[in-house]
Amino acid sequence: LYENEAYEQIEINKEYEAKMIEKGGGGLNPDKLSGGESALFNLSLRCAIYQLLVDGIGDEALMPPLIFDEPTIHLDKGHVEKLQEIVEEMHSIGVEQMLVISHDEEVIDSSDHRISVEQLESTNRSKAIEEQNMYI
Repeated sequence: LYENEAYEQIEINKEYEAKMIEKGGGGLNPDKLSGGESALFNLSLRCAIYQLLVDGIGDEALMPPLIFDEPTIHLDKGHVEKLQEIVEEMHSIGVEQMLVISHDEEVIDSSDHRISVEQLESTNRSKAIEEQNMYI
């Protein structure tokens, strides 16, 4: 996922403290990561958790939906393009429902279903509108 391959893995100890392991072997706490690195850390960790869930429960129970809320914030174009690959990979391992909340047109255009949420000025309430995705 991380294009310049500066990091090798995420390590989590018994106290559930996570750190990034660099290719050279050093560790870096997540609070020291840049905005883009932090976003990639979050995506990677969440996908790893879902992979563990799939491995643990398999077809025995329905998987909860995987929700990415504005996953492209702080990501450059190259990493935004990889988001579709991540969604496809998660689907291939058995995560059937994924919700991606985004303002990024590239992400929106690659979706299977598109729902627009608008706030009504008269009532200050929101309404959801399912749109036909012209790019599928």
